[in-house]
Amino acid sequence: MAGRPELLDAAMAPIREPGLADDEEPLPVEEPPCCSAFVVRKSNPLRSCWMCLVTLLLVYTGTIFLYRLCFLDFRIPPPSSDPTAEASSAGWKEFDLLVTIIFWVDLVANFFFSFDDEQGDEVVDLRAVSTHYLQSYFAVNFIACIPEELIEVVISGTTGSGEVSSSLNQGVRTVRLQRISRLARLMRLTRLGKLKAQRTSHWYRWMQRQKGVRVLNLAGGLTWVVHVLACGWYLCASLHDDPSKSWVARRVVDVDPSGNSVALIEAGPLDQWLTSMYFILTVFTTVGF
Repeated sequence: MAGRPELLDAAMAPIREPGLADDEEPLPVEEPPCCSAFVVRKSNPLRSCWMCLVTLLLVYTGTIFLYRLCFLDFRIPPPSSDPTAEASSAGWKEFDLLVTIIFWVDLVANFFFSFDDEQGDEVVDLRAVSTHYLQSYFAVNFIACIPEELIEVVISGTTGSGEVSSSLNQGVRTVRLQRISRLARLMRLTRLGKLKAQRTSHWYRWMQRQKGVRVLNLAGGLTWVVHVLACGWYLCASLHDDPSKSWVARRVVDVDPSGNSVALIEAGPLDQWLTSMYFILTVFTTVGF
């Protein structure tokens, strides 16, 4: 070895990958994404089933839940004690509790769901997924998950157990408006039309080209917008200082056999909802009510 320096130089030379020229540097080895094994990809069937479940609950939140909140919980006048109605309300409360639990699970699960970057590539790096979620929908989902019972306990604790008054009852009743924050989750429904799998699907593109589908989409969207505004219009009357002076009390919907006018405030919640829907739809489609 001492007499042949060329052999020593060859032994100490760095090993090059086959196919590389002498002046070409080897490509750096890319490190795998951080904790990618814990990230749930879009192709996962369990994630697809979970997204379908959350979508159904979001549709329930934007329709039945909103109707119950405005026309039952904030009904004008307040509903009287009825055992049948109380039993039905208890069943709905249990269902709402189940929905809240599912939304809490979804709040945590989104930390592990991959997303598409601006180039359309799926990101499976856990740190990048968590950061993107914290900067996008986490705050909205967290506010929508806060239960109203927690806020009621806070208000009762700060006011005092012995200071039960009409103002406190009104405050606790107003706290229920926090449940409207669940509607913020409906923003996620707008992402369904942006999914890459849908845009590249031949069946999806064929459906979007059909005129009947476009008409149904327009009719469904208009009906839902009218429903949301009708609930809001009724809620304005419910939160009035004197509901007897609101539009619900002034609106006459029927005449009894003796000839006396029957105001909308004396009607049931379904009639009040239909009247509110009729008012909003008339304003939308004509020059006014």
